[in-house]
Amino acid sequence: MGQSFDLQEMRSRWVSLVGELGVSEHVADSVFGELAAHYQTDGRAYHNLAHVQQVLTSAEAVAGQAVDWSAVQLAIWFHDVVYVPGAPDNEAQSAHYARRMLQSWQLSEPIIQSVEQLILATALNGAAPHHPDAPLIQDADIATLGWPPDAYRGYAQAIRQEFAHVPEEDYRHGRSQILTHFLQKPRLYHTDHFFTHLEAQARVNIYQELQALKEA
Repeated sequence: MGQSFDLQEMRSRWVSLVGELGVSEHVADSVFGELAAHYQTDGRAYHNLAHVQQVLTSAEAVAGQAVDWSAVQLAIWFHDVVYVPGAPDNEAQSAHYARRMLQSWQLSEPIIQSVEQLILATALNGAAPHHPDAPLIQDADIATLGWPPDAYRGYAQAIRQEFAHVPEEDYRHGRSQILTHFLQKPRLYHTDHFFTHLEAQARVNIYQELQALKEA
């Protein structure tokens, strides 16, 4: 758990994935460099390549349930490529970025649409697109919530770092609203795998962070 990752291993995973779609290694390397530059922008304490790796790893546990595993993986790679803390259109901008890139590879329109829909599915308050793999990517994206307490606290601290420009009182208010939104859901995780393994711990983590924000 945590924010460490292996850049070379990530490159290999990327080259393998897009190579199966007919993309040359030279082009794959170029695009990987572009993606890495986005994800390694200063200030990305959480929404970085380590997060991408974590989501990929989480999703792999249920890869056999995916209708289009290639589209799921591509969506994970692109889902936070555009990220401005607090911006309401991060996912929409990331989906647009992905479409532009995938069109340049001359991929079919159906897979491009799938990737777009899956990226949009990761939006916190957006309407979930009707894609059969949306529950899978949504669950993998928030697997962090069910981490062990120490790792979860590291995640919460990283989110605060990304919003360092926000005054403390404003941050506590906004963050509390998000956490309360999660707790009010009948269940956090859509798929049985994530629900079974992470739901109980995630609710404990969220409740404890919420209490800490109220007591600060």
